[in-house]
Amino acid sequence: RAPWPHGSILHLAVAGLLLQAGYLGGVWCAIKIGMPAGLSALIVGMQPILTAAAAPLIGETVRRRQWYGLMLGLAGVALVVYSKIDLAGLSPLSIGYCLFALASITAGTMYQRRFCPRFDLRTGTVVQFAASVVVLLLAACAHEVDFESDPPGARIVVNNNYIGVTPCKGEFRVNTSSTLNESYEILAYPPPGVIDVPAQYRYLARWDEPPRKMFF
Repeated sequence: RAPWPHGSILHLAVAGLLLQAGYLGGVWCAIKIGMPAGLSALIVGMQPILTAAAAPLIGETVRRRQWYGLMLGLAGVALVVYSKIDLAGLSPLSIGYCLFALASITAGTMYQRRFCPRFDLRTGTVVQFAASVVVLLLAACAHEVDFESDPPGARIVVNNNYIGVTPCKGEFRVNTSSTLNESYEILAYPPPGVIDVPAQYRYLARWDEPPRKMFF
């Protein structure tokens, strides 16, 4: 019978959030908005080097021979994904997601090494996955909508909350049946110099097929 990690469940949950939700969530968000899989693999493949550089923070040292091994490992990753690297679809947001994933897995590795280095792999993994599932399910309940306008530059306001200037993205909370959890009032204020009135839309909670794009 596998022993449960009494006394370190909270630490395992934090490590799991960083190693699973933060890392995998960041990578897949980047890929979803256009980051090439090969390039994302190369970015997060720097994790061992970043972890080694931060090793003194938890009282550990990396020998020169180990540094050579880490550099060879990164070179190996580059060789594997080289043919898949494509800059098409690259954006500051997708790079940000990948860097967030890199920072998350690095922090998670160091946190686990510092606070819960030894645990039963079976029960400890259950704790880490359970914590990650809760966070990722909450994130999955957000429906993303692209806002566009002609001319571009319209200010989008949803329920009195400023979203951004078109083109931009907004998120709406939906339930398991893909309908909205609340009513939304969406206002599009025209760019400066354009004489017009705000385009106003109000959607009730039963929005059976939330759109992927709104054009004003």
